[in-house]
Amino acid sequence: MAEKSPNRAVPESLVSVVVPVYNGAEVIADTLRSVLSQSYLNLEVIVVDDGSTDGTAQLIRTDFGGDSRLRLVTQQNRGVAAARNTGLAEANGPLIAFVDADDVWRPEKVAKQVALIERAGPRVGVVYTWYANIDRAGSVVPPLRPKPLHRGDVMIPLLLQNFLGNASTALMRTAAVRRVGGYSRHLLERSGGQGSEDWHLYLKLSEICEFDVVGEFLTGYRQAPGTMSRDARALLSNFEAARRDIWARHPDLPPALHLWSELYLLAWIMSRALAEGQRRTAVGLLVRAARAVLRDDPFLPFRQATRLFVRYGLELRRHENGAVGDHFLHSDLVADADSWDRSLELREAFLKAIVR
Repeated sequence: MAEKSPNRAVPESLVSVVVPVYNGAEVIADTLRSVLSQSYLNLEVIVVDDGSTDGTAQLIRTDFGGDSRLRLVTQQNRGVAAARNTGLAEANGPLIAFVDADDVWRPEKVAKQVALIERAGPRVGVVYTWYANIDRAGSVVPPLRPKPLHRGDVMIPLLLQNFLGNASTALMRTAAVRRVGGYSRHLLERSGGQGSEDWHLYLKLSEICEFDVVGEFLTGYRQAPGTMSRDARALLSNFEAARRDIWARHPDLPPALHLWSELYLLAWIMSRALAEGQRRTAVGLLVRAARAVLRDDPFLPFRQATRLFVRYGLELRRHENGAVGDHFLHSDLVADADSWDRSLELREAFLKAIVR
């Protein structure tokens, strides 16, 4: 009998990995290699080609058809939520993880998440990791800052901001994802845009289970011109549809949380617009944010929460990691959480000041 490698997890629960892709021929190979190179061996990889026209499906068949863990599902173009739901319907494992077709995972990602979710027991339905922004070459791009460590009941901080960051960081219990209905296609139908489907799913999951976190940079989130998250106007419309849906189910939440959630969203979309050179869009978002403050709380600049938010932002900048520029998969991104205690303390104080 062959000895087990000390660097490889003992395969236990089957993990279904779903990779939705649309015209991803330039990036899908890196993503699939990172998934198939996981130290956790008991995987099934379900690639859902959402009507690609650039030869993505043929590339997958040619380059990865020999791996029995991978199967390709093709469908007409229906959007990312529908593609993920197709993968969810095909999944056989009790645990499921989604990874977008341009993101990558460190080899130990799934193993560490499985170990944590199995230790935590059934009350925890989601385990996420930290992520680093990467470029097309796979190099880390700034800023690399302290990430939150929210555990347990996370609805309040999650309503403020999608601290999981993207669709590629989470490992979830398949039954929980199915229980909340998977990804919501109606967001695309209502808004005409995409981008908030993962945040909306996490919010629905936070209503029925607890979250936990592996505080390490194990997910590479690709930032490149032309990706979906750069279409500022469509993205804003999509997130607003998600916000309206969630807030309608929780009308008793503090008004201050509603305002700060809106401001966080506008600030994030504004940063994306500026990165894409959409200055007019960015100015429009800034004006909209000012109007939101005047509408809901003209004294917001003088509130304790605002002072704590400013201090939190300044503290974050003090701890930007020097590994920026290194290749994500080939570098050790040291996450010294102890040195970030002050940042995390300020974030918690800021949240408490909002809901007080």
